[in-house]
Amino acid sequence: MWGYQFPDKTAFDTGFATFNDYVKFDPAQAEAAAAPASTYGAAGWNLSDSPGVQLGTLECYSDSSENHYYVWTDTTEYTIIVAESGSDQAYAQLDAWWRANNRNR
Repeated sequence: MWGYQFPDKTAFDTGFATFNDYVKFDPAQAEAAAAPASTYGAAGWNLSDSPGVQLGTLECYSDSSENHYYVWTDTTEYTIIVAESGSDQAYAQLDAWWRANNRNR
């Protein structure tokens, strides 16, 4: 797990676009779901006690080595957080970890 924090919205928007370019993730082509049934997905996320307030996006994908990634942003904190599983772990395990450890408790 690792992350990036930016000083303001402009730097965050530029940094997130650069990150997605680097990992070759195209949000416009992503399935609107996490965990996706296809190759990769992207969905908004929110706190369960504020379902109408989207706090960022959750992007999910696998690389050519079958490592799985969840990348989520927090647009109020200008952060990008990346969680990576190893190739010996199923995508469902990363999804279960996310659901158990996100802020929706």
